[in-house]
Parts: sequence; C-alpha cells; structure tokens
Amino acid sequence: MAETLELEGGRLHWGARVTGAERGPRGWTVDVVAGLQRTGIEAPLLVVADGRFSTLSGRPARKGRAGWFGWNASFVGVAQPPGSLSLHFYAGGYVGVLTFADGVTNVCGLVKLDGTQPPRWDDVVARAVRGQPALADILRPATRVDAYRGVGPLPFSTGMVERPGALVAGDAAAVGDPYMGEGISRALGTGPALLAAPGAGRPDAAGDGGVERYNRVWRGRYLPRLRLGAAARWVLGSRRFGGALVGQLLARPSLVQRVLELAHKPPSQ
Repeated sequence: MAETLELEGGRLHWGARVTGAERGPRGWTVDVVAGLQRTGIEAPLLVVADGRFSTLSGRPARKGRAGWFGWNASFVGVAQPPGSLSLHFYAGGYVGVLTFADGVTNVCGLVKLDGTQPPRWDDVVARAVRGQPALADILRPATRVDAYRGVGPLPFSTGMVERPGALVAGDAAAVGDPYMGEGISRALGTGPALLAAPGAGRPDAAGDGGVERYNRVWRGRYLPRLRLGAAARWVLGSRRFGGALVGQLLARPSLVQRVLELAHKPPSQ
C-alpha cells in the first residue's frame, strides 16, 4: 500500500504523528510532529483515520472507568478444530474463540465493567465460563500462553462521527461491535464508498457537497449494523433482563440469522 501511494505521487512521513488539523479558505493545514520537529502540511483534502480514540474527528473524549472493555489472550489446547470460530454470549458480554492452523487460539471478548476496580481478566474469563457452558467445555483443557491485553472503555457509536469538510474513515467514523467483524471492512470500505459518492475523493471536488455524498453512502451501509450492535449491548449489559433475553435469543438460531441478514442487507440505491 505504501509503495502504491508513492507511485501515485503521495508522500509518506514515517515516525511522525498528527497533533491537529485546521481548515482554511484554500484547504487544510495539518500539524505534524516528528521528534522535536514540528511542521505544517497543507492539503486540499483531509481523511481522518486515526482509530477508535480519534482526536481529529471531533468525537468527544470518553471519561471515567466504567463501560465496555475489550480483551484477548492466546491459548493452546482449546477443544476446537483448527480453522474454527465460535461466539459465546452471556449476560454481561461475549467471547470469540478463533483457532488457527498451528493450533494456537485467539480468545477475545467484550465485557461491561462498573469501573470500581481495575479489570482482572482472569475473573472476567471465569465469569464468562460460568455464563456459557459451551465455552467452559472448549476452554477446560486449554492453557494460556501469553498475557491478557485489554482496552477500554470503548467509545461505541450509534451513528457516524462527522467533521465538516473532512472524510472520516474506519473506527474514527464509528466504533462498532467486534462480533460484527466489520472494523477492518469499514476501514477498507472507505475507497469503495468514495467511488460510490462521485466527486468525494477528488481533491478539486471534495468540498462539503462531496463529503456529504460520501457520508450518505457510509450511513446507508453501516448505520443499521451500528444500531443492531447498540441494541445487543443493551441486552447483554442489562442486569435485570440480560440473562433471560440472551437465553431466549440463542434458543432461536433462525431468529438470530434473520436479524443478521436484515442488518447486513445492502442498502437500496
């Protein structure tokens, strides 16, 4: 990708970070810091793609310690064939188990924490195992081979974060549920969305009209799934209703399949 960008006339600034961007009459000025050197780069078009904790998109900063946290660790000996992926939902979160060809398994999950104490991942996994017998069965013979890694609270979105005059992409535009498997696809979908929004990706035609065309395409493709994720998190995070609703939903696989089909249905053009 870097080589293609350079072949198309682009310039890469390795070892640098963007600290801010301001829009003026003739385009954008981007503040870049590399070591002790600070420079301003001018560009006609700004694509904001600085991840789930984006500062350039204008998303309000999350404060506090309570909320949804993601975690993962690698295991061996999981009772699941190589190439298999399983999802395990319980009241308070869910766990994904992906076994690679070499037998190493990535076990990752999402859990809602109240923030009264730092996350204790062994306790989180034990809670998940108690809430999902199938997960307990496949993890019983397993051994963890590296440290737990966690991040949060995650700034989940129910809509698109928009910055006037800029194209906001990937997790900077919206943070969705990991079980949807769409984090990377939303990032890679920026290019096709630009193609579907005539003029949005051309520096000489990427004014507010071009950006709004891009935003409309983006919203049409991803908003239904963001809303489905928000509803699922409400169910999973409900102390009063979570367990019962999760149990009833998982007992009806055809209903789960239908909901996912509706959420992933391509938007009408």
